[in-house]
Amino acid sequence: MDRLKTSVFWVSLSLILSLGQLAQADDLQIEVNEVPVYAQPQEDAEIISTLFRGDVVPVSSKSPPRYKKVLLVEGKRRRIGYVKNSDLRPGAGRGQGAKVIKRSKRKIKTVQDKNMIALTAGGNFQYQGGRTRTSADGNSSISAMSGISYIFGLSYDFPLGSQTSLSANVHYKNVSLTGTSKYALTAIPNQDTDTFLKQQFLGIGGVLKMYPSFQSSWWWGGGIQYDKAISGTLKYGGFNEITLQGSELPSFMYAFGAIGANFPLGASLFLNAEIRAGALLIASPMIYEADALLSLGYVF
Repeated sequence: MDRLKTSVFWVSLSLILSLGQLAQADDLQIEVNEVPVYAQPQEDAEIISTLFRGDVVPVSSKSPPRYKKVLLVEGKRRRIGYVKNSDLRPGAGRGQGAKVIKRSKRKIKTVQDKNMIALTAGGNFQYQGGRTRTSADGNSSISAMSGISYIFGLSYDFPLGSQTSLSANVHYKNVSLTGTSKYALTAIPNQDTDTFLKQQFLGIGGVLKMYPSFQSSWWWGGGIQYDKAISGTLKYGGFNEITLQGSELPSFMYAFGAIGANFPLGASLFLNAEIRAGALLIASPMIYEADALLSLGYVF
């Protein structure tokens, strides 16, 4: 048993040291159609993976003869592999070979298997159905309301697999809607009066992003977010604003579908674009939303 523990310790230590070396290594960019990755630097070793044209993997500067030692990252799993130098050479129909890129010059092309923190800003379109508001001044019948507002926040993406990631976010949303109403205190109670609703929300949410392939820069998915109104006002025509309180500061659950894309700006910076569309669950009246978001993300 002691011998087994000792063996496990040395194997684990060897793997940790190998990963540490590769973390500081340069990158190998594959430019042939496909390259097998072996478990050991031997002709008869097991093939554990395949690299394709455009893949970039960390490569050790202390590789064995006739092989390059690389680090494979598959979701949260990391392991060491070996590729033959002969498989990386250019040939008819195979491509242009491979090249080593200095880490300082490396440009990350995809983000789905990496962590990313991003600042987000964008616009929100919201449509709310009609409703009746009851107050001490009397009832008012409010028509459907709509408007374009703004959002800003912070998000953090982390990988769930080689083609899937989860984005968690916190945000501030300023909603500004307009419509008409028949207000009991107007000079002519049944006449339509311009009505303005403003609400400020704090929210948290998550988006599941699914990429069609490991090298894809676009994704599709969906998510859910919780919004809580922290303040708000309602204004009828030329009357003074009414400060909303209590039950008139609602909480919403917003379910949506989404599509987006990531555009590299530099070694670790990405410009991310996203469009969402959905509805608020169990809302009365029914509320629909669409968001157009841009974010600047840092990948690490």
